Amino acid sequence: MKIGPRNARRKSLCTLIFYTVGLDHMGRLQSNIGVFQKVGECLYRYSSGGVYYARIRVDGKEIKRSLETTDRAIAQRELARFQGRAASD
Repeated sequence: MKIGPRNARRKSLCTLIFYTVGLDHMGRLQSNIGVFQKVGECLYRYSSGGVYYARIRVDGKEIKRSLETTDRAIAQRELARFQGRAASD
């Protein structure tokens, strides 16, 4: 199949539109994604849902786990339990 001058022009126009409009739109989509915020030692909170996560190291390996709560006091208790279980294994 040959690409004639008319088809080549159309293809370059579509590429131009994507790079001028498409990339701007993609940047806005990423701004709605949450981020992890450090709130204590080994304790992180995901900004979009407010759920707490534990992040600890055991024998040089990093272990991440959801604490399945949005309450900080409960998250700290669960973190202490998680660290105790991970140390004993």
